[in-house]
Amino acid sequence: MTEPPRPFKPPGLRRYDILWIAGIFILSQLATGVVVILVMKGNGLLSTFRDALALPEMEATQLALVAAVVAAGVILAAAGYGLARGRGLEAGRFGLGRVRWPWLLAAVILFAAFNWADGIVSNWLDPTGQLQQDMAEGFFPMHQSLAWAIAVALAVGPITALGEEILFRGLLYRWFRERLGIVLAALLSAAIFAAVHFYFIEVPGLSGQVMTVEILVFGLIAAGLYQGSGSLWPPILFHALSNGTVVFLAYAPPTG
Repeated sequence: MTEPPRPFKPPGLRRYDILWIAGIFILSQLATGVVVILVMKGNGLLSTFRDALALPEMEATQLALVAAVVAAGVILAAAGYGLARGRGLEAGRFGLGRVRWPWLLAAVILFAAFNWADGIVSNWLDPTGQLQQDMAEGFFPMHQSLAWAIAVALAVGPITALGEEILFRGLLYRWFRERLGIVLAALLSAAIFAAVHFYFIEVPGLSGQVMTVEILVFGLIAAGLYQGSGSLWPPILFHALSNGTVVFLAYAPPTG
């Protein structure tokens, strides 16, 4: 007697996949945190690593921070796409296939508009530029090196953008959309995206609150690009350009 065929499950995320999505994010942060802790605490392992490569302390710190960001991005991208494939979402259906060029152009235009608006807000909140300088030194201590500026821009630009867009738009937004519809999915995924950047904790007062709202708007734009194009490439481009610009604005070539 043959067994009855199993019911067909259409491609899509399952109810408990929200736990996998959260787990992937936590894993990426743990990978980043391990390196950051070694850097901040001056662990002996870092000293050994620095001495073996004959690197100055600040340069070794920058290398460790870049490695941490790359590790987090790779974990988000690989584990996120792995989950999607496990649910029957091939590259095209998931959003990593071909994309129509007008949507890439739209991403560039939206990046320019968002960056322009962010500049206005930054000049209002931080007229001296001290806050931006302090934040930049946290992830870019070698800010006078063009070579390191390129390395950091690649890490927080395309690599981070790919990983975060796969997780927050490709998976989290999709999970909410399949259950709550487009508008609530965009709002909830953008709100979570803004919350996990922790600006409202790390930056005191009004500045942290406004920066959190800016990241919320950023997430809404990225969700709109994904929903409209059916592709992750426009929000990835928007995200990468935005992150890369932050790095090059922090770059301060040596004078004299």
